[in-house]
Amino acid sequence: MKWTRRLYLGADGEDLRGQEVLEGERETPFALRFHIHPDVHVTRDDEDIILQMGGMIWRFRQKGGMLLLEDDVYLARGRREKTKQIVIASLRRVVPAAEEAAENGGESQESAKPAAPSKPLQVVSQTVTWLLERIPE
Repeated sequence: MKWTRRLYLGADGEDLRGQEVLEGERETPFALRFHIHPDVHVTRDDEDIILQMGGMIWRFRQKGGMLLLEDDVYLARGRREKTKQIVIASLRRVVPAAEEAAENGGESQESAKPAAPSKPLQVVSQTVTWLLERIPE
């Protein structure tokens, strides 16, 4: 199993993007968890999560997974406080090695290994992309 994370932060600090990729021989269920501070007001708005604090509004969205908003606890101030967490649960997509090679400009990570002549190579690729952006007032 290979896990890759790519992050991008905009120059103004108001745009954070991420991509999570798991590749391997089989599907591996996973969940990305974003724990929210209890001072942040969190609501669900269709396919987005809206975060509000200090007069600022932020939007969290994702592609490639199931977006959930779950209860959580915060313990850092010496007491147990209720809060929320954003969860992206994985989905799966089986990608034939030939398709993966085409997506990567003709290069496949599996190309160095000899393929069994009777079966095409299969790679399970699970990709989730997410975005946290500030909403202008």
